[in-house]
Amino acid sequence: MCLISVRLVDKKILWKSLWLARGFAEPSEKQQAVVQVHGFVNLGIDSLQEWLRADFISAVNTKDPKAIKASFLHGRILYKRIEFAVEYFIGHAARSINGPPLPEIEPEEHLVIDPGGFQVIEEYLFPIQQDNYPGLLREAKRLESMIARAKMIWGTLSFRDDQIFDAVRMECFRMITLGITGFDTPISLVGIDEVAQTLNTVRDVLTYYGENPKLSTLFDEAISYTRKNNSFDDFDRMFFIRQYINPITSEIVSLQQSLKIPFIKGAYGLSGDAKTLFDSTAFNLDYFSPDANSHVTTEKKMLGRKLFYDSVLSGDNKISCASCHKPELAFSDGLTKSRALGGKGFLRRNTPSLFNAGLQKGQFYDMRSLFLEDQAKDVIQNKDEIHGDLANSARQLNRDAVYRELFAEAFPNSPDSVTERSIQVVLSCFIRSLTSLNSRFDQHISSRNSVLTDIEIKGFNLFMGKAKCGICHFMPLFNGTVPPAFTFTESEVIGVPRDVEGSGIDTDPGRFGIYKIENFRHAFKTPSVRNAELTAPYMHNGVYSTLKQVVEFYNRGGGKGLGFPVENQTLPFDSLRLSNAEQESIVAFMKSLTDITSH
Repeated sequence: MCLISVRLVDKKILWKSLWLARGFAEPSEKQQAVVQVHGFVNLGIDSLQEWLRADFISAVNTKDPKAIKASFLHGRILYKRIEFAVEYFIGHAARSINGPPLPEIEPEEHLVIDPGGFQVIEEYLFPIQQDNYPGLLREAKRLESMIARAKMIWGTLSFRDDQIFDAVRMECFRMITLGITGFDTPISLVGIDEVAQTLNTVRDVLTYYGENPKLSTLFDEAISYTRKNNSFDDFDRMFFIRQYINPITSEIVSLQQSLKIPFIKGAYGLSGDAKTLFDSTAFNLDYFSPDANSHVTTEKKMLGRKLFYDSVLSGDNKISCASCHKPELAFSDGLTKSRALGGKGFLRRNTPSLFNAGLQKGQFYDMRSLFLEDQAKDVIQNKDEIHGDLANSARQLNRDAVYRELFAEAFPNSPDSVTERSIQVVLSCFIRSLTSLNSRFDQHISSRNSVLTDIEIKGFNLFMGKAKCGICHFMPLFNGTVPPAFTFTESEVIGVPRDVEGSGIDTDPGRFGIYKIENFRHAFKTPSVRNAELTAPYMHNGVYSTLKQVVEFYNRGGGKGLGFPVENQTLPFDSLRLSNAEQESIVAFMKSLTDITSH
C-alpha cells in the first residue's frame, strides 16, 4: 500500500489489520501503541522496497548521474524513517543495509564478509563514473534482497513498550554519535540533512503514547535548527546536543517513567535509564565483565588497589602493576616503551592508560584478551613484564593473614577465597573503578557548567565533523567502543610509521599476529583520547611525542597518505585539509578531556 492511500484511512485500523494479518493475537488496550509502531515500520519497509524497485534501479538503468544521486538521497531518508527499529530489532540486517563499507570479520571463524548497502552504493556515486554502473546495479539488487529479508523478519517480530522507548532513545544517541559525524555518509556528508527525518520519526512514534507539548516543542525547534544550519563542516554540534538532544532524551526518559513503563537494564554497555549520554551513571560497568563474580564491589576494588601497588605478584618481588601505570600520568608511564624485566631490551608496545579501560570489549593493542581478567593474567605471567606465577602468588597470599582476611571479605561466599581467579578479579575490579567521565568537556556538554573556551568548542565540532575523528573515536568514551549500545570495540588500520620522519610503516603486525587474516595486518584497538594530555608518547609504538604530531598524521591521511602501501587501511587516506588553527583547536579540545577526578 502506498503512502498516499494510507493517509485516506484510519491509521489505527490499518495498523491493527496488518498486525492481525501477521498472525498475532487480538491486541489488548495496552498493546495499541505496539501495534501502531509495528504497522508504522512495516509501511516504512514497504516504501523502501517500492523506492528501490520503481525509482532507484530505474534511475540506475537510465545512467543519469543527477537522477541517480537524487534518488539515492531520497532512499536514505526513507531508511532513516525506520532505522530506529531495524537497528534495534534486526541488527544484522541493519549492518547489511547501512553498515560501514568495510568487510565484516568474524576472527574466530576466520570469516570475512563483503560489505553491502547504502554506504557501498555511496562509494559508486560520489563521484560516479561510466564503469561504475554494473557494480551499482549489482549493489542495488543486493540491497533489495537485504530489505526483503528485513521485511520477512519484521513480520514475525513481536515486542514491548519498553523496547520501543529504548529503541527511540538509542536512535537519538545514534544520531549524535554517528549520524552527524558522517559515519554512515562519509563521502556525501548529508548526515545533517537526515537529522530532521530521524527526529520526525522519533516524534511520530512517541505520539502513539499520547501528546506531549514539551517534547513537541523541542522537536520542532531541533528540526528547525538543523534545516537552517545544515552545512556539515559548520554545523555546531555542541550547541545542538546541549540545546536540543540532551533535553529531548531526558524528556523521553521522563515520559517513560510517567507511563510506568519499565527500563531495560543490563542488556548492553549503555544504561537503560540514561537520560543523556553524559550522565554520570550512563554506562553499565558490569556489562563489560565476564560474569557476576567480577562485578565491582568496594571490597574487591580496595583489595585490587592494594595488590596493584604491591610487588608480591612479581617474580622477583621488585615491581608492581604501578611500576608501569602511574596515577599522575593517567596510569600510563610516559615512556616510548617500557624496559623489559631485568633490563633486557624493551617491551613490544607503548604502555596504555588504564583510565576507563573497563569500558571496552577487548584488551591489549591487538585485542587478544576480551576481558580485563584475562589481561591481568597475561601481564602477571609474561616473562618480560611482571614474570610472576598466579598459582604461587595465591599460595603466598594465603599465608598472609591480612590478605587472607581481605580476600574473605571480598568473596564471602567462597570457601577458598584466595585463588588465581580471585587475584585476577580484584585487580580487574580496581581497574574498572578507574572509570571516570568528569572532564571539563563532560561538565560543559551536560550543561552542568559552561567551562569550555570557544577554541575548545570549535575543536570539538571539528573532531566530530570535518576532521572525521569521531567516526573512530566514538563519543562520549572517545575510544573504539561503538555507540549507541556500546557492546563491542573496534580496531582500525591507520598505517602508523616506524619513526617520526615517516620513513616507512611500523613492522608490528597488530591483530594479524593473533588472527592470520589479511584485513587485520597492522590493525590495532582504537584507544581513547580521554586524558591524552597526560599519556604521551602516542600510538602503539610511541612514535609521536605531541598531540600536534598525531593530528598532523591524520591530516595527511595516515600511512597511505604518507605513501605507505597500506591497502587495507580503514582510515580515510585523503588529506583532511585542516589549517594550522584548526589542528590547534582539535588539540585544545582533546586537552579538555583530561579528567578532573583524582584517584
